[in-house]
Amino acid sequence: LYIDQPMVPAPAPMSRWGLGAFAGSVHIDDQEVGSDLGLVGRYRLSRSWSLEGEVAKTKSTSGSRVDRRVGGAVVWNLPVGRRLKPSLLLGAGYGQSEFGEGEFHAEQGYGEVGFGLTYKLTRSLHLMADVRAGTRSTNDDDVMYVAKGGVVEFDKDEDYSRARLGGMFYF
Repeated sequence: LYIDQPMVPAPAPMSRWGLGAFAGSVHIDDQEVGSDLGLVGRYRLSRSWSLEGEVAKTKSTSGSRVDRRVGGAVVWNLPVGRRLKPSLLLGAGYGQSEFGEGEFHAEQGYGEVGFGLTYKLTRSLHLMADVRAGTRSTNDDDVMYVAKGGVVEFDKDEDYSRARLGGMFYF
């Protein structure tokens, strides 16, 4: 006996590569807030796992500090929803801080954890937002710089939080 079964279409192939940009805000320890701009790239390993790379620049609102960083993250896209997807991430990277008028530079390694949301506008265009918290460690033991009014010591370890809002184009 033959029973005609409806054909179930195969899911569309997944776009693997994504490029995007973001803007956001950064808060370092108890210091002032800064603006954050950057470029981001993602490679989707599967529907649930992605690798992310970013190049970014943070500038304090007073202009007394500029941070530049290169980093990466492993992103776990939770299997919930079709258009709106939550994700968890674990990231690390390297950065350089410049203080004052460039009279001092600090090299820092960082690690962070975060939570994000991605909204799928079309198959190729996604909006993304995330919040991250992390810590940075300066590689130099004797970190201080000369500022108006004397020598200022720099904290070797800093805790920070940041929020990003951006767009991603997958191809």
